[in-house]
Amino acid sequence: MSLERQSHDTYERDLLGCERVLLTSPTSRIHEGQISLTHGFAPHQPLMETLPAQYQPWEDLAAQLPELLRQNNEREAIDRLPLLQADNPDDLPDEYLSRAQAMLGNIAHAYYFNQRKGNDQATDPLPLSVRVPWEQVTKRLGRTLPSYTDGKLRAARTHYDTFLCNWRIRHPHLLDGVHNGDITMADLSILNPAFNNNEERVFNLTITLMELRFAPALQYMIAAIKAVSAEDDAALIAALKHITAVLESVTAALDYITPNQHSRNYVDPSVWTKTVAKFDSPVPGGMPGISGSLLPLFHTLDTFIERQDYQSTLGKAMAQKGDLQPQHIHDFLAAMRRDLAQHSLKKYVQASRNPLLQQAYQNFIGAYLGNHGLTFVHATKVYGYMKINFRNGRLETNGGHQGTATVETEPQRQIYDDFYIADDERLRRYLPRAHYATKVHMRLLGDRAAEIILDVSQTAIEFAPGDRCAIFPENTPEEIRALVIDYPVDGNVEVILNPLWKRFFLYELGMDLDSIKLSELLKYIDIRHFKQLSLSAIDINQVRPLTPRLYSVSPLYGVDAGGRVRLTVGKHFYVDRLTQHQGVGVASSYLLHIDMGAHVRIDKVPARNFHLPVNAQIPVLMFAAGTGISPFPGFIEARAMQASHGVTWLLFSAPTHDAFYYKEELASSVRAGVLDLSIIFSRETLNSVEIDRETGEVKFIKKYPGHHVDELIRESAQKLRRLIVEQGAHIYICGNSGFADAVRAGLREIILSCESTDGLSCDSACESYLDRMAADHRLHLDVFTPTNVELERQTQRRLYRSDVAYHNKEDDCWVIINGSVYNLSRFIHVHPGGRKIIHVNAGLDASGDYNHIQHGRSQQIEALLLQYKVGDLSMPAFTHPSLASTYHHLMAFSDALVEMENTLSNNTTFNEADAPVYLWREVYSVLIGGRLANYDETLGSAGSFKYVFGALLGNICETVKLPYKDHLFPLFKQLLDSADQCGMLIRVGSSEASSADLSRIKVVFQMLLQKTIEFIQQVKTQVLAVAHLMEQNQDDFNEQKILELIHGIETSMRSYLALVQHIQHGLTVQSTTASHGLFAVPPASCPFSQAMSAGLQCPVGGAREVQVADSSRSATLSSSAPAAASSVAMSTEGSMMARVFRLFWSSGQLSVAAASYTNSAAPH
Repeated sequence: MSLERQSHDTYERDLLGCERVLLTSPTSRIHEGQISLTHGFAPHQPLMETLPAQYQPWEDLAAQLPELLRQNNEREAIDRLPLLQADNPDDLPDEYLSRAQAMLGNIAHAYYFNQRKGNDQATDPLPLSVRVPWEQVTKRLGRTLPSYTDGKLRAARTHYDTFLCNWRIRHPHLLDGVHNGDITMADLSILNPAFNNNEERVFNLTITLMELRFAPALQYMIAAIKAVSAEDDAALIAALKHITAVLESVTAALDYITPNQHSRNYVDPSVWTKTVAKFDSPVPGGMPGISGSLLPLFHTLDTFIERQDYQSTLGKAMAQKGDLQPQHIHDFLAAMRRDLAQHSLKKYVQASRNPLLQQAYQNFIGAYLGNHGLTFVHATKVYGYMKINFRNGRLETNGGHQGTATVETEPQRQIYDDFYIADDERLRRYLPRAHYATKVHMRLLGDRAAEIILDVSQTAIEFAPGDRCAIFPENTPEEIRALVIDYPVDGNVEVILNPLWKRFFLYELGMDLDSIKLSELLKYIDIRHFKQLSLSAIDINQVRPLTPRLYSVSPLYGVDAGGRVRLTVGKHFYVDRLTQHQGVGVASSYLLHIDMGAHVRIDKVPARNFHLPVNAQIPVLMFAAGTGISPFPGFIEARAMQASHGVTWLLFSAPTHDAFYYKEELASSVRAGVLDLSIIFSRETLNSVEIDRETGEVKFIKKYPGHHVDELIRESAQKLRRLIVEQGAHIYICGNSGFADAVRAGLREIILSCESTDGLSCDSACESYLDRMAADHRLHLDVFTPTNVELERQTQRRLYRSDVAYHNKEDDCWVIINGSVYNLSRFIHVHPGGRKIIHVNAGLDASGDYNHIQHGRSQQIEALLLQYKVGDLSMPAFTHPSLASTYHHLMAFSDALVEMENTLSNNTTFNEADAPVYLWREVYSVLIGGRLANYDETLGSAGSFKYVFGALLGNICETVKLPYKDHLFPLFKQLLDSADQCGMLIRVGSSEASSADLSRIKVVFQMLLQKTIEFIQQVKTQVLAVAHLMEQNQDDFNEQKILELIHGIETSMRSYLALVQHIQHGLTVQSTTASHGLFAVPPASCPFSQAMSAGLQCPVGGAREVQVADSSRSATLSSSAPAAASSVAMSTEGSMMARVFRLFWSSGQLSVAAASYTNSAAPH
């Protein structure tokens, strides 16, 4: 045998099975699933952009689809499609199958898009002109579908078709040699859009981008398995580090999907719900809809970690849909499973005694499944969008989740929990290992801070400038002894751990425990939180673990760095709320007092939004206060290592000369020409410095008339403005929340004060510009809590629930979180999760959402929140059980009203003049018909709107001995049923209407919606006025006010019911009189037409004002007698609505068919 042949045979034997599949991945058969080291699971060949000429009808329809969907005309166009066969490769060659599949899948989903429940067309069979070729293409693709019964659709639109075979590089010549990890959203476009809107573009292309960024992981996974086979620890560690870096890049891609309205990549949650999410739902008789469980990268990662359990909801979905992957992707994953069965990575790591290897594997696991890893960020992103999805009336998901309309079972909470359950499955049989750094150096920086250097070389963690280091502190022996004095305990008692504590020890400390001695447990409990509970004993179910403290790090560079990082640790003091004694921060005290050489439990928190710009020429402006300087020495050193870079400018505010931290290092950087430095001291006469650029000598001088950061900003206004507006500088702010506010205010001032031609000369334009900078990741914040936080809390006021419920507007937004009240009116526009997720909770208790996604575990979030706190929640102390019960039901009803008002106000997509029909036609039917009438299927379900009103009414009638329940609740139910029917008629009518009729229906809809919001607001005001009286007077509350409340609610209900019934009746006649058309002209005898011509106005609300005890507030409580259903009170409030109706009737544009419209049929 020749040497060449022997070499080839050896090479073949050395190939892994998955490597062989990858190397033999087809170059021409894209539809079988190309795999490459450059594009991962996305085809590496350019995708076909046109089909053969005989399939031009499909091309034409696909191009027209966005406008057809917009005008509600897609079915008519699809029905006209000719039947074109797709089973002959001579007509449709294999290389066109992927495009044909994506195109036919879009057409099929479009056919059902505008048809919803309650509409018979929703179950119409797919036209043969679509079904036949779609099934033929699916069969030729070799997709393994479940064995269906006769008549079921044998075709599916999959993740691969939608995201991996439906994109292109916009300007390929500009990306020659560019690594996939550097490709951005701006470089991509969609081949076959269904809506051609930002929501579709950003959402779909983000998934494409994630897969492209994941591509390098394939070669590193292969390298890792080979390293296991060769027992090469060094090669395995290197491969795991590379995979970890890839996962961090993939996770960062999720930031493109942003609900921040100021971003160019804004994905409006309401529009996304009504377009992308709905479009991806399954067609009748077809496979489940598209969801994240189909992503090849998730399947690959689960295979690589050797996941065995797939019993969770998400696990089952992944197992069931795995067969829908193209053949070569399926073969690659199967081969990798076989390779790992022979060379198990997990077993190799667990058996290893190499701590660096174990830490490298732990870092990889953390990047995938950790608290800041890919699945966590994915779950958090999903939570926010599904929250809005639910509030828009969509209770199901494409992944198979089915929610109900009660807050406790909102789908986003189920999904978020399922993510955690799935992650537990992935981690099963794997014991996480904690990272421990070593304290190697400490230098005091004045009397309020210290520089601490940690050796992280044995953790295999690689920190970058801006990253944060999570420190897991322990209570000091002195703190534990003080606690035991107040709460005598036996430290040898074995404490059984609950799930919270088991998870803490497992994932935070790498200890798989069922129980622990109390003396050990005391090291980790949050003593400050425990004391605030005022308990008589230490209870494992009441105490919580200490929260990790985040410190910005500065990695040390140079030959002597040796894997070390610098922390700037301030001495944190606080005042205890109960004892008024001063205490010290747990984490700062822990770091300052542990011995040199001691091990410190740490973790890495990647700075996805606090990192240096990729382009070194972009100016960098750093604003720091006190220990907020911590990340910036690392920034400065990193810039110094670059061959050339833009302006690097530090603007530093410190209280005293002693707080001029890192004076020598900063002076050296100024001398080297790397850094521009401006500094101001707030408590010194010599309030700045002068640094000799030749010698680096520092001289204290008096330079500014004032002593605060705004002086620094004002002095360099022109230069700062030029760098920010003209040169696109990135701004970094690190300090306490008050400092961050002051910097933002100073920047706004200089942008406004300088002459400009760029449209930034008014306050609103300037605010929008700064908000847009934050959304586009040019304005970066690292904010921490002021040291006097506990003292501040004592001075804040007590507020009741009614106080909060009044503030549920976007520009007046209060929320309750864990017993504290926050005014988020300013923050709502810069919230990273967008304004809508906050607005849906305005005026309500948001603790459930806040705690569910573990925001309370983030010190940075808690610090940001603190600056918006306005008080603490107070509950009235009723001694009479009946009053306490009435108040409880009253506030439950108020919450339901506030929630509906928020939902309608939040869902603004239908207000656009040219809004597509699919954005507004279901607003009333789903949000009003659904929220009011069918908010829950059964009257007895707690949390439903009908339930809370029924419970309130029953309670009130029992309290004040009134017989109202027997007739008022049926009236309420009649209103709900009418609203539901009216919504259904609008929905069905708009599904069948012509484009001309749609504009007329929209006018009716908008007027009805306006009155609905007014109805909700007035009933809410009436309820809150009584609640406020109960809170102020408590046991002295005058129950006569409840009578006024009932009268007011009844009057409002009858007025609103009259309006709804008139419109309902008109729409019913229109929809049942086909011979006259949808909007036939009615005769003058039509009572509906007569009523409108006469100026029928349906007021919503009562007649007179009742002043409440608090003179600063008043509410409209009607005390008029209940109106008869046949005589509706009139007022000028509805005059505009009546005028619009009369205008449309007189012009013949909006009318009611009269064939069956008689006086006897007209509603009362």
